[in-house]
Amino acid sequence: MGVTRVTVNRALSRLRRDGIVGPTENGGGRIRVLAPELLALRATQYTRHSR
Repeated sequence: MGVTRVTVNRALSRLRRDGIVGPTENGGGRIRVLAPELLALRATQYTRHSR
């Protein structure tokens, strides 16, 4: 995707802090989307700003 691990980790940290994603029950480095509607909204806002 052309992004660094640092960028991905920062983005995931923000999403965790905002309660949009969280860990899965069994862990294993996977994430669970807790608020899909907020994630979709955030993605829409991001794509508008990156054009």
